[in-house]
Amino acid sequence: MRILDQEYRNLENEQKKLERNAESVNSELFTECQELLPMFGLSYIIAPMEAEAQCAFFETTKLVDGVITDDSDVLLFGARRVHKNIFDDHKYIETYFMEDIEKELGLSREKLVRMALLLGSDYTEGVSGIGIVNAIEVVNAFPEEDGLLKFRQRVESPDPTILGKLNTKSGSNTRKKGSKEPLPDQIISDVRN
Repeated sequence: MRILDQEYRNLENEQKKLERNAESVNSELFTECQELLPMFGLSYIIAPMEAEAQCAFFETTKLVDGVITDDSDVLLFGARRVHKNIFDDHKYIETYFMEDIEKELGLSREKLVRMALLLGSDYTEGVSGIGIVNAIEVVNAFPEEDGLLKFRQRVESPDPTILGKLNTKSGSNTRKKGSKEPLPDQIISDVRN
């Protein structure tokens, strides 16, 4: 039953991605936009890889004042001012400042990257059973550069008393006793790189 639930969630995620792609600009509109922009005196570039990484670079080097995107991965790439819902029907724009995220939530860019490794993002599936609260607790409990590696070693420790030491403020464990599901090797290789 658990496998079916996971499969169902994976299918739902895939469906959401496909729906987003279906709503995106097709190649014909893309070409037309490229032709129109210079006519209006606007220059443009085509990002060599990930567009959010390119936008974050422009913003951190002060070539632009902020980044307009609905993809929060741009914060992982280093953007400091992000505007969301520009093209949405909500009729309001959300602006996120990295300075506020650091000050109010205590989450630096490095912590956000580690949280993305635990929770999942465009680049990793994350760790099964880790939610937002657990991810924050893990990155705060293991703040070192190799914190996720230390977390993995601690969770996989054969010492049964280790699990009792991982209790969170809410009294829950970050991993259920007796669980044999290891943390993915991808997490460790991502942390090392």
